[in-house]
Amino acid sequence: MNNPSVTIRRVAEDDMAYKSIESDLSAFGVEAKTLRSLLFGSATQCSSPRLLAIAVEGQWVGYVITIDFFQATYITHLQIKEAYHRQGYGSMLLRHVCSNPERTYLLLTEVAMSDNEQLSACVHRKIFYIKNGFRNVPIKWHSAYCYMYDVHIKGPDLELGALLAALRKGSEAWNTASCNAT
Repeated sequence: MNNPSVTIRRVAEDDMAYKSIESDLSAFGVEAKTLRSLLFGSATQCSSPRLLAIAVEGQWVGYVITIDFFQATYITHLQIKEAYHRQGYGSMLLRHVCSNPERTYLLLTEVAMSDNEQLSACVHRKIFYIKNGFRNVPIKWHSAYCYMYDVHIKGPDLELGALLAALRKGSEAWNTASCNAT
């Protein structure tokens, strides 16, 4: 099939794709209750979380989770099923999410260190985001779990204080969702 039908849409809690996405995220250590609390709970104040899925010929092949704040959109997860890697679906999803050239988009990627067992995957993610218009910001972000991340931005630059505030708000949204899920 040369031109498959591709759709991108927001996923609701009762959507069939949601259960599958929830299961996939649990493989990455994200609890279903935390995801549900983030996306559909009442505790995510001052933010607007979204779950978007991309489908090819009616079969979902990937998703992205974003959190909109006043000053930026924070991209928390982007995942494409392995069978659909390197076919442009991740880039389509990013173009859809990052469609407003006047808005700033942020994301984190794990720092690629030589002792990291996922070194190759870290490098590929960085290359993917750079090919899709993101640029590295010369700061490192540390998570509560002692992981170190590179910060990437697309769109207008933010002042350092606003950038750090958006990153902090993204982390707080996950932490709040996690606490409310228990």
